[in-house]
Amino acid sequence: MRHTTTRLTIATAGLALMLGAGLGAPAGASGVQMASLEAAPQAERTQDATVYSFDVYREGSPIGTHTVRVERLPDGRRQARVTIDLKVKLGFIPLYTYRHEAVEIVGPDGRLLSLDAQTNDNGEKLSVTARREGGKVVIDGPQGRKTVDGDVVPTTYWRNAFVEADTLLDTQNGRVLSVTAQPVREDTVGTGEMRRRAMEWKLSGDLDLDIWYTPSGDWAKLAFSIDGDRFEYRPTELPR
Repeated sequence: MRHTTTRLTIATAGLALMLGAGLGAPAGASGVQMASLEAAPQAERTQDATVYSFDVYREGSPIGTHTVRVERLPDGRRQARVTIDLKVKLGFIPLYTYRHEAVEIVGPDGRLLSLDAQTNDNGEKLSVTARREGGKVVIDGPQGRKTVDGDVVPTTYWRNAFVEADTLLDTQNGRVLSVTAQPVREDTVGTGEMRRRAMEWKLSGDLDLDIWYTPSGDWAKLAFSIDGDRFEYRPTELPR
C-alpha cells in the first residue's frame, strides 16, 4: 500500500506540471480505483458557440473531463471558458483532485487579449492573469510578473494557433514555455458517426505531447505520457 501511494504521489507531482498546460490525469498504480465520470456536455456548434468535450483516460480508465466552450462576441472577439475536473481514489479514499477554470479572450486577429485562470491542484490554489498592453502581454502568476511577446498562446488547446506558436503561456503556473511543433501524420479520431480526419502534431521542448486538429482547425484529440503511463483525451463528440 505504501509503495502504491508513494508512486501515485510522485506521478501526480509530475502531472501537475502537465496540468498547468491544460492537460489532465493523475498517474496511479495497479489497485487505484478511478472516480466515475459525470456526463460530459455534448459538443455543439451554433452561430455563436462551439463546445469541445473530452473524457480523460489513464491507461484506458476514465478519470475526468475537460470542456471548452467558445463564444463569438458581438465585436468579433472570441471568449473561451475552460473547465477541467479530475479525481483519483484508492478504494473509497480520495488521493488526488484537480479543478481548473479559465476564461480566455482573443481578438478578431486571433491574438490573446486577456486570460483569467484559477486552479485547485489537490488543495493548492493557484491564480494566473494575463493582459495585453500594446504589443506585449503582461502575466501575473505564482512566479510573479513577467512581460512576454504579444504572440504568446495560452495552453488552452482549442485553437490550432497552439501548434503555430513557439512560445506558450502555462495557464496554471504562469510559466512561459518554449516549444517546437512538427506534423506527424493525418489520422482518424473519434468513433462511429463522429469519426473525423485530423492531423497529428508532436510538441517537444518544455512541453511534450501529441495533439490533433481537423482541417477546419478544430481540436480533436490529445495524448501524452507521464511516469510511463499513457493519458488520452477522447472526444465525446466533435464539432460538425
